[in-house]
Amino acid sequence: MGRVFVDTALENSVLDFYVKCGSFDSAKLYIESMTNKDIVSWNIMINAYIQIGDMETALGMFRRLPVKDASSWNTIIRGHLQNDNYGIAMELLYEMVKSGTALSKETFSIA
Repeated sequence: MGRVFVDTALENSVLDFYVKCGSFDSAKLYIESMTNKDIVSWNIMINAYIQIGDMETALGMFRRLPVKDASSWNTIIRGHLQNDNYGIAMELLYEMVKSGTALSKETFSIA
């Protein structure tokens, strides 16, 4: 039998479900098995690491993203603010502006 096609949006929903249920090990295994990860997939995992306070891993994942959109920047900046890393959050905001990524309404509200 051939591989069953699963929509990336559906896979992201399952990944988000694992994270929201606190099953981070399952989320890690699931994202590794996903063949079509998109920016949403990575943002979900970055946010998962932020939730458990593992900012080093969250930032490492963010740094490895080949394409960063406003949502990715907002996720990592907000995460650092939530974890009282104000200096890093400001540095990231500066990097976001320098990269040319358009600031969103959310960016202005968290800044």
